[in-house]
Amino acid sequence: MSGFALSRLVGLVAALGALLSAAAPPAWAGRIAPEVDGALRAKPPGARHRVIVRLPGAPALDESALHGRSKAFRSRAVVGALRSIEREQRPVIETLKGHRAVGNVDRLRSLWIANAVAVEASENTLRDLAAAYPDLEIVEDRPIRLLAATSNLTQVKAPDVWALSPQGYTGEGVVIAIVDTGVDGAHPALSTRYRRGSNGWFDAFDEHATPFDANGHGTAVAGIAVGGDASGSAIGVAPGARWIAAKIFSDNPTAQAFESDAAAGLQWALDPDGNPSTDDGADVINGSFEVAGASAVCDANSLLRSAVTQVRNAGVVAVFASGNAGSPVVPAAYPEAMAVGAVDQNDVLYVFSGQGTTACRPTSVYPDLVAPGVAVTSADTTLGGATPGSPVQSVTGTSFAAPHVAGAAALLLSAYPHLSVNSIVAALSMSAVDLGIAGSDDQFGAGRLDTLGALNYVKQNLPAPPAGAEVKQLGGALGVMWLPSPTTMVSSYSVSRNGAVLATGVTGSSYDDSSASTSASYTYTVSAVKNGIASDVADAMLANISRGETLTTDRVDGFDLVVLQAAMGSAPGMANWNPAADLNGDGLVNSADFAILSTHFGQVMK
Repeated sequence: MSGFALSRLVGLVAALGALLSAAAPPAWAGRIAPEVDGALRAKPPGARHRVIVRLPGAPALDESALHGRSKAFRSRAVVGALRSIEREQRPVIETLKGHRAVGNVDRLRSLWIANAVAVEASENTLRDLAAAYPDLEIVEDRPIRLLAATSNLTQVKAPDVWALSPQGYTGEGVVIAIVDTGVDGAHPALSTRYRRGSNGWFDAFDEHATPFDANGHGTAVAGIAVGGDASGSAIGVAPGARWIAAKIFSDNPTAQAFESDAAAGLQWALDPDGNPSTDDGADVINGSFEVAGASAVCDANSLLRSAVTQVRNAGVVAVFASGNAGSPVVPAAYPEAMAVGAVDQNDVLYVFSGQGTTACRPTSVYPDLVAPGVAVTSADTTLGGATPGSPVQSVTGTSFAAPHVAGAAALLLSAYPHLSVNSIVAALSMSAVDLGIAGSDDQFGAGRLDTLGALNYVKQNLPAPPAGAEVKQLGGALGVMWLPSPTTMVSSYSVSRNGAVLATGVTGSSYDDSSASTSASYTYTVSAVKNGIASDVADAMLANISRGETLTTDRVDGFDLVVLQAAMGSAPGMANWNPAADLNGDGLVNSADFAILSTHFGQVMK
């Protein structure tokens, strides 16, 4: 039996297996980290301790295996891969539930985003856990804290993007997750922008079933990103975008929030409905907080670093405030994040804006860029409608610069929905208004945000994909050949096989894959790159839905139709799911795949 799939096909099941790898162990010896052991000894018997329990084999997903894929595909692949190892946590969680039943555990949460468990428990419980599971690592759950309209919108040229002719862009079709103190869902400037439903709100402390903000910080952040009322008046950069929110701080102003709360918020933003096969996760995440007392600590195995890495792997733009102490902070300093500093309305650097060199980014500047963050007008909390009208507040800090960039990313995605994170970062950085010394520096980064400039940068540099791609057998190798992109000044091409990058910076119009086996089934993709902006992928070959049965010719025929019909209507996780039948790689087998098969019916594979 023969069959085929277009080059965009990468079977999700195969992708999950290729993505998973093990992270390196920590440098310290023993199962309980020294700082935790010291805290356990210092507190009286029965005291509670907030810790992170890290399981072995924390997932580290290979970015190359996701190259060129859509955000929807990346989200399904990454979340599916992460949740597939969630079952490894069950024995540990059941043990902790047993301790909770006798009053020794107060809080318990699975964090599949980093293969970890957050728990607040007694010393005896933690020492018993370490003894029972010698492969576990128990580390500190570090506290986090907040980084404590509309000339700002004009300054970043957001209204110019809205007013473009023949079509302006306001962020329509894009979802921004606000990971913060919550968001006031009753505020008139925000209520119409909220994506309502069971997948729009998460409260790490289970204090409110619907969006609420006792502090006002998250409400101001959301206002700057997406704010605008039903009359069409806008206070946010992307007033056509929708927001969802994860409240990671308690209403109690004296209560601490912890690293695990932030990771839980990021985890929820990737998969709000708990179903990896649905694409309801955020397209952009804004985090205006920092880990307290951990300035630019770049442990690759830390919970929050792992979480931010998976956000990036899932194809989600992760924007963080650069800090208000004049030096780098995490998570903004992680190389997977976009760090945003603050300037005033005259482009003068905010005196406390986080800046400087950091070991987290040995080859790049900090911050990435800057945006307005001094005396910015935004929404204030109504405390769930208790305060009438549309209250506003004047806010200052990098917390309020970051959502300008989150909103700008939404504007780019509304204009070009298939842009990769790398392309968005390149567009925002390359188009920024240069400030300070010439070129990128460790005060202003690439410069001050210019949303119109970023949109024009993509328009000028987005190449058309190469055409006429095909694969031929060349002796013991497979040769991938394509017609050059019609776009002028394309700098290079990127070639992938079965979703993994084979080569980047290819300057010709062919690539010989000498490592391929001529008896196996492969799918190839080729994309053009111009000044950091990548094109959509080109179809490189027809591949089989199902190999293994003898057939004299290798072509698309009625056997393939039978295979496709058997999988029709399926999605990952369903009994009849066949990833090879998902010909367009959208995670569903439906009429669109049937149309592709019909187009190529009778063709013989090269």
